[in-house]
Amino acid sequence: MTIEPKEHAVDTATYPADKDSKWEKIPLDNDQWILSHNALRCEINSMIQALKSFMGRIDDDDGCVPDWAINTIQEWWKAHVAHITDHCNSEEMIYKPMFTERFHWPVEIGELHDKLDSLKDKVQSAIDRLNSERNSLAEVHNALSMYEENMLKHFQVEET
Repeated sequence: MTIEPKEHAVDTATYPADKDSKWEKIPLDNDQWILSHNALRCEINSMIQALKSFMGRIDDDDGCVPDWAINTIQEWWKAHVAHITDHCNSEEMIYKPMFTERFHWPVEIGELHDKLDSLKDKVQSAIDRLNSERNSLAEVHNALSMYEENMLKHFQVEET
């Protein structure tokens, strides 16, 4: 989704879409919003890759997930929840109020936030059920993969 000035603008007379020249020297890759999203992309994807790798190394005979791995995953998730909560709070308390002075916030972004909250709860449930059985690790991997898929959709909407 792209925010179009004529379609989404609140008041084009007061806030004309005339700021392109101020942004042309700043590559999109250096935008604070993009950098913040990139940190979250990397964080989530790194854990998914680690889980995938770890599941492939669990001995089929024993099949047990060691306590240290369970604790590490739980601690990572706590840190991620703190990170994503801070990020979303910044969007809701700083960016969204500022942006809504200039344009109508797309409904789709709110809908994606709601979906992400639901998926975050599913990951939390899978983490809460994590135990020494290999299939509990697969549940975390699957829930986190769905969460990532929707997070990427969310970022795409916000960044365009």
